[in-house]
Amino acid sequence: MVIEVLVKEQIEEGRKLIEKLQLENFPVAAAFWERLPDTGYWQLVIASPLAREKGPIDAYKELRRVWDSLDLRTMTLTDVTILSPTDYSYIRYHMYLPYRRGSNPRDVALDNGYIYFISPDATPIRIENGAKVED
Repeated sequence: MVIEVLVKEQIEEGRKLIEKLQLENFPVAAAFWERLPDTGYWQLVIASPLAREKGPIDAYKELRRVWDSLDLRTMTLTDVTILSPTDYSYIRYHMYLPYRRGSNPRDVALDNGYIYFISPDATPIRIENGAKVED
């Protein structure tokens, strides 16, 4: 297994992408880098309600539109994953981030990741029978 190092340039380009997405009114509830345990490669995870509301294809189309307006040299589009805050994969990622629920981490470097931010509304919720379930 190859274990890559997340470099400063990737963090800066990820921030550039996230800021541009927000300027273009793409809703970003959370954004962080995570090293994928199976491969050792890094993935920029963006949690967005757009993935739930309009579907992943429309979310990626919007990401691509913004992506094409930037000059990113250390990242590829395949480095980015867009998930709904209610998506199981996001909840699984979120469970392993070492911060306290209810906190609002910003610019936190971790052994296995880097958190740009996780807004309180990006705390995963459980949906059962189409309704939000309170913990």
